[in-house]
Amino acid sequence: EELIGLAMATQNPETSDMGRIADDIGLARELEIPVTLHAGFAAGGASGAPTLLHHAGLLGDDITFVHGNGFTEHEFRLIAEHGAHVSSSPEVEMQMGLDASPLRAMLDNGVAPTVSADIVSAVSCDLFTQLRFILQTQRMLDHREAQANGLSLESLSIKARDVLPYATTHAAASLLMEDRIGSLEPGKQADVILVRTQDPNMFPGDPAALLVQSSHPGNVDTVIVGGRVMKRHGELLNVDLDALRDRAIRARQELLG
Repeated sequence: EELIGLAMATQNPETSDMGRIADDIGLARELEIPVTLHAGFAAGGASGAPTLLHHAGLLGDDITFVHGNGFTEHEFRLIAEHGAHVSSSPEVEMQMGLDASPLRAMLDNGVAPTVSADIVSAVSCDLFTQLRFILQTQRMLDHREAQANGLSLESLSIKARDVLPYATTHAAASLLMEDRIGSLEPGKQADVILVRTQDPNMFPGDPAALLVQSSHPGNVDTVIVGGRVMKRHGELLNVDLDALRDRAIRARQELLG
């Protein structure tokens, strides 16, 4: 099984030439590969990326919008109707002042959310962190809404377990790979992580909740990719970390002069 595939990263139609974007999407569809674009940094409406792609006849289930903080309810409905996807990068969106991740709007309008890191040089690159950010951000907003109505939050509308698909089955669908990855089923690629539940931050409690609320990459004991063991007992296999570290240091020195 090939571990590296091809995808198209095109431009934001809210600020870029639609002709170029149409060409990119057309080529991606010829090659049968998914398309991502970063959009929704401001209020959407008539000029929002989902609306623009819809009017151009380009919106489809192979499109993933990254961010979407400024999309309207109508635009999320358009995304859901066309089977498209949204990948929220909650940590970097907070850092960049893009407003809170639009999780509630996605769920209310039928969009299956996914998460991403976006800028791994600026924020955490592990998806445990991104799941935690999107969950806790929504809980903050739920508290704020209740308080605005003179109430206290009596129950949680989204539980920790609920967000796990954002990094598994939903993510696989957004990559057009739901038939190969994203869940453990006969016939699918054997992609597995084993997390140590005996680590101090991982007990006691519901394992699914702890994965979202407490875990970090150091808790991952074993990683299997396509049936091949890549990490065992917390140690990466067949990777020269010292060489990678030296290359990274040299690259940084060359970049910064």
